[in-house]
Amino acid sequence: MRHWNRRDFIVATACAGMVGCPKGRSSQVLLQYPVTLGWRWVPGARWTWRTQIKRSGNSLLDERAETWRYTVLSFDEFDVATLEARLIELGLEAEGRESEWRRERNRLNQTVTLRLGMDGQLLWCSEPDLMRSMPHRMLAMRLPLGAIAEHDEWPDADLTRPWARLLPAALDLDIQAHTRLVELFQDEIGACAALASEGRIRMGHGGPTLNIIGEARFSTVMGVLLHRHLQARISPADGLTGALDLTLTRIG
Repeated sequence: MRHWNRRDFIVATACAGMVGCPKGRSSQVLLQYPVTLGWRWVPGARWTWRTQIKRSGNSLLDERAETWRYTVLSFDEFDVATLEARLIELGLEAEGRESEWRRERNRLNQTVTLRLGMDGQLLWCSEPDLMRSMPHRMLAMRLPLGAIAEHDEWPDADLTRPWARLLPAALDLDIQAHTRLVELFQDEIGACAALASEGRIRMGHGGPTLNIIGEARFSTVMGVLLHRHLQARISPADGLTGALDLTLTRIG
């Protein structure tokens, strides 16, 4: 995998190092319920996440990794934060496709503007392309507004919304999605919440089904997403198969 950074477009990071793994955790400290989860958007704060995207289907296999630095520009009276995201590093598995190399390299230092609620809802994104907006949609994890206890779950329409809007409006869709609190635990940075998500889009009677599963780790101390993994997989129908794996990890 080739990598560029905004300074010199040289090989900077190996593919294996582009995405970290969730750190180990300890259950030695007992944490109390209920708990309220929420993002803490402080103007001037700066965070960095890496996202790895793997897309496969039949003979297609694409893999890319992107590092985005987010700066909180403002936080208004409606509890909405405006963030600027800047692409500072990327890698692309595209040997032999020089036109794609050049096009992607030109994206370095690109900026995207987001508007996010305190619950993580993505209200607006300046990047209209679904695949290119995936790092930001991964970051925008929706959380409940009230206090919750272990194993509580809540509807999570944001989990399936990006996929559903790509399908024909006339298609009869059966959509289900939820996220739940698996447990609270203590690690080296303090109290964290382990979350699990499941979603399904069934396309018409007897049509293909898109299944989405995921897990995440959220810091209740810092009010920030530490790690998230999602897999969207379409069940075989008339020879149609495909999967999308996305992993987001906070690195700074």
